[in-house]
Amino acid sequence: MFSSNILGAAIVLLGLMFKLLPPVSGQPGQPQTCPAASEISPCACQVKKNGLDILCEATDISHINKAMGTLKGKSPIIFYLKLPHNNLPKLQGFVFLALDIRHLTIHNSSLAAIEETALSSLGKGLTQLDVSQNQLSNVPSNAVKNLHHLLIFNINHNKISQIHNKAFEGLDTLEILTMYENKITSIEPEAFRGLDKKLKRLNLGGNELATVPQKALSILDTLKKLEIQENKIKKIKDGDFEGKTLRRFIFLLL
Repeated sequence: MFSSNILGAAIVLLGLMFKLLPPVSGQPGQPQTCPAASEISPCACQVKKNGLDILCEATDISHINKAMGTLKGKSPIIFYLKLPHNNLPKLQGFVFLALDIRHLTIHNSSLAAIEETALSSLGKGLTQLDVSQNQLSNVPSNAVKNLHHLLIFNINHNKISQIHNKAFEGLDTLEILTMYENKITSIEPEAFRGLDKKLKRLNLGGNELATVPQKALSILDTLKKLEIQENKIKKIKDGDFEGKTLRRFIFLLL
């Protein structure tokens, strides 16, 4: 009886100890808290249902690095990291190391280069990447190849002129790829290799394609919607949409 009472008391005490432990901010289901405003200024933070919403606008890489360094010490879930309208010509390697980011937007920030290791640490968590309205001249293949949970990739309004073979290799979970209003004139036959498992929507509108990239498109068995309006395609040739996969497309030419 005595030992039973001791065991019961120990269990109760252990339960109380767990209740008194501070929450771990980076674990799902635990309360998220923003750092003090002075610690991440000029960035701003809001607490959302699924994590933190961080906005760093109209600033530069030194301030962004400072804010990221502060956040690394807090280990939060960053559901949205928004970096619009910045002076950010190059995204440096390991800038997001040790951060759990789910949606990353780098919009209208003069971004021309993404180092290979800049996004490598985000492979297990990042689901949406938006690098629209920047200065990218190539698909940043080496930088995104480890984003194995990415669902949406927005590269609209950049300066990409060619999509090279295996440009999106590694992105086998991607469902939406949009490259509207680049300067694309050619798409190599194996350009979309690796996207054939999940890709449902592809936007190639507003580019400079003169012909339908039939060979590149033919491997996309899961594609449901193709947008290819506002190009230089004057006519559809026999065979452009040959094959069972292409008959499922919604083809927007006008």
